[in-house]
Amino acid sequence: MGTNPIMESILSKGQKTAQANGVVTELDEGYIMFKIITDSGADFRASRAKEMGIDVAYLKICFDGEAVDQFEDEDITRFYEKLASCENLPVTSQPSPQDFLELYEKSPDEPILVLTLSGGLSGTVNAAELAKKMLANPDRVTIIDTKHATLSQNVIVAEAVRMRDQGSSIDETAKAMEVLISRTEIVGLIDTLKYLKKGGRIPRSLANIGALLNIKPLLELRDGVLVTAGKARGHKAGMKLLFSQVAAHGIDPNYKVFLGYSGDLHDVEELVLQFKLAYPQVEYEVSKIGGILGTHIGAGSLGVGFVRNKK
Repeated sequence: MGTNPIMESILSKGQKTAQANGVVTELDEGYIMFKIITDSGADFRASRAKEMGIDVAYLKICFDGEAVDQFEDEDITRFYEKLASCENLPVTSQPSPQDFLELYEKSPDEPILVLTLSGGLSGTVNAAELAKKMLANPDRVTIIDTKHATLSQNVIVAEAVRMRDQGSSIDETAKAMEVLISRTEIVGLIDTLKYLKKGGRIPRSLANIGALLNIKPLLELRDGVLVTAGKARGHKAGMKLLFSQVAAHGIDPNYKVFLGYSGDLHDVEELVLQFKLAYPQVEYEVSKIGGILGTHIGAGSLGVGFVRNKK
């Protein structure tokens, strides 16, 4: 199935933006460049992270003791293939303090801004804090719990990169991120309740009824925790509900919107076209949702990460 012209434009735009990030020109004298570290709760593949000039601390995912990579989209595809056939859900674990320490020590003389996966979903932020205490000069590391995951975490990290590359200081960027976190949203449409049932996050009886009625739940992150925001019967009604929920929040066009999918690329094409037509002034980037959240939602899910309009 060929990629349509609008999709090609969005995919190439993300790469062109990435190629521009990391080139800082006409900076004020005395400006000190800082490093940005995030974790694989944000869905930037290794090649994309390199383009953006960021480092990633990887959470671990294991199927019956066998670790699986999450570096590139091909790895994510294999993850979902294994997920579809596994009897037990994979086990996810946070990066170790040593993982963060090694990233800190890669840049021994630079300020570092760390933007982690929601502390309500993972202990990753705690590992980052423990590693900071091991440094001779811990004050050079600023750690922020984004209270977000996957696409909404992407929004926050991408904005931090943009500010850094335009010459903002680490303090200016950190303060802006604290404000941005409260305005950032993620809305996701879940295709199946199978994995939420397997993980014990919903009762078996509810999952069985949901499957029988073809229920598609709509999820959001609230205070760093996933909550149900609505439900629809069937994919078409679910897509309509997803779009209307985002529209109800309103999109601030000054920030990039991340559109995500956990299956094949063509699954997200309808979503991309719908948003591109409704909000043509917005910059979009498409991301494949990785295994950290994918463990619980499975393949076929869709999501939108964005900054809501000021009210």
